[in-house]
Amino acid sequence: MTRPDTGVLSLPVRRAPEWVDAVLAVLAAVLAVAVLVSADVAAIDPALRPASPIAVVLTAVGAAGTGLRRRRPLLGLAMVAVAAFVVSGGSYFTGVLPYLTMLALYAVAAHGTRREAVVGLLLVVVAFVALQRAGVPDLAVIDVATSAAICVAVVAIGDAVRQRRAHQRDLLAAAGARAEVASRQAVVEERLRIARDLHDVVAHSMSLIAVQAGVGAHLLRGDPDAAARALEVIAETSRRALAQTRSVVGLLRGGDDAQSPVPGLVSLETLVQGVREAGLSVDVRVDGTAHELPALVDLAAYRVVQEDPHQRGETRARPSGDGADQLRTDGPAGGGRGHRHRRTGRGDAGRAGLRAAGAAGAGPGRRGQPDGRSHRRRRVPGPCRPAHRRGPAMIRVAVVDDQELVRSAFVLLLQSHPGLEVVGQAGDGRAAVALARSARPDVVLMDVRMPGLDGLEATRRIVADERCRGTRVLMLTTYDDDDLVHAALRAGASGFLLKDVRPQHLLDAIEVVAGGEALLAPTVTRRLIELFATLPALRPVHASVTDRERDLLRAVARGLANQEIAEALNLGYGTVKTHVSSLLLKLGCRDRAQLVMYAYETGLAVPGTPGGSDPSPVRGS
Repeated sequence: MTRPDTGVLSLPVRRAPEWVDAVLAVLAAVLAVAVLVSADVAAIDPALRPASPIAVVLTAVGAAGTGLRRRRPLLGLAMVAVAAFVVSGGSYFTGVLPYLTMLALYAVAAHGTRREAVVGLLLVVVAFVALQRAGVPDLAVIDVATSAAICVAVVAIGDAVRQRRAHQRDLLAAAGARAEVASRQAVVEERLRIARDLHDVVAHSMSLIAVQAGVGAHLLRGDPDAAARALEVIAETSRRALAQTRSVVGLLRGGDDAQSPVPGLVSLETLVQGVREAGLSVDVRVDGTAHELPALVDLAAYRVVQEDPHQRGETRARPSGDGADQLRTDGPAGGGRGHRHRRTGRGDAGRAGLRAAGAAGAGPGRRGQPDGRSHRRRRVPGPCRPAHRRGPAMIRVAVVDDQELVRSAFVLLLQSHPGLEVVGQAGDGRAAVALARSARPDVVLMDVRMPGLDGLEATRRIVADERCRGTRVLMLTTYDDDDLVHAALRAGASGFLLKDVRPQHLLDAIEVVAGGEALLAPTVTRRLIELFATLPALRPVHASVTDRERDLLRAVARGLANQEIAEALNLGYGTVKTHVSSLLLKLGCRDRAQLVMYAYETGLAVPGTPGGSDPSPVRGS
């Protein structure tokens, strides 16, 4: 059982095997017969008759009923009680049968149900009363009352034991359930920890490599120097990611065969050198006297400092708590507030900080500058081209990502396009909202996972702000998680692409989104369609939607452009545009992406049916 005061688990006493009951039945029968046969009945009571074969058999059978105390306790009590009643009624010496009757009654109360205990109690009391009424010698009314009281006490004791055992079983089951939940929770937490480590090591690096590789290939002919710098960043990032991946795999594998040491604060010089080679100006400072840290605290401190160049500003990591079993971090992601991370271990160490100088990049939205300007421009890799002069078709774009190397690569790509103008950069959600309000870009390239305010909430605020009515949000992320895609579209995003999208596709997507249309990655569209195919209609169609508008909604859900819809429905191109605009206003949808969601949620669009949908990007013209 689990003791409430200590939480210590102690198992109940193990039940004896069933063969013990068989031995008990034999011993009880032998004892009862021996007492009956050897008793000097004349000396005990002259009215008693000498033992006869019938009395011996009844006594043996009745005493053997005690062996049923756990499997069939009520039947065992009936056997003992009936034997005692018949032997006593025949004026034979009962011997130990009355005592065995009390034991059998206790067994009913302790091992049976409460109803069986009541039935057994009534059976014994009725037997005593019947014997007294039959005129059994030396059985007065007071004797019957005393025996009945003893029976009640025996039943009460047995019932208390039964309840205690039931309580022990409940506590044991609850303790087992808690242990199972704790075990599953530990597995979940370990999976999350592994996922975080792999995300830190692999996902960030791979997204950076994908973006830099795409941009480098795109600029290879026009700007070979910038492409070469992108290759240098890719080479350094891949080497660092590979080394750190080996460390993570070594931790998961365990044992003595892990060859690569776990990264820690001692590895900061290598980290700083790699960041500097990538084009960032960084400084590292250690305050106090360095001491050995617990392994997990050391690894956590290294990860915190490692993230700083992607998040801008200054981060401090220092041990805190008793025995330095906690890690306290102070940096821009928390708005100046410290965050504590519990890690197991003992020890002490100095504080390690990493400052990224001028890491905000160019344009509005730099943290700490009220006017959104930065003191220094930092472009990685290589110098950015000057912005093209704005023309009548110039699309103004803001880039939001917490990794500056990714952000600067996107900026370099966008500035290579004559029809695009980068109006600012931001490294977190709050800065993105401020940038959208001040610069009012046509399109915001928005990362999803960022420190402080994430991209989803930033998108909601931008979409809800009247000052940003003309701003469209194109989400970019490393993962195409279904819930994430759905949440992004719900938040008001006009598109959702993966960061490894080809540069030309990204440029085309910006133009599509800026034109008021919507665009999803083909894999994302296919998975959303599969998801909606398994769901029932979530809400009814608005009553004001006409039959013609229903047909148009189905066509939009199929990913058809306005011209294709016009040809399919035998309508004019202008009529289709008018219908689409009317639907957006009538249904409160921001763009075609939300019209597609509306069509699926209401059941107007059903995958795999004529007029349903195919896995093509949502688009329009």
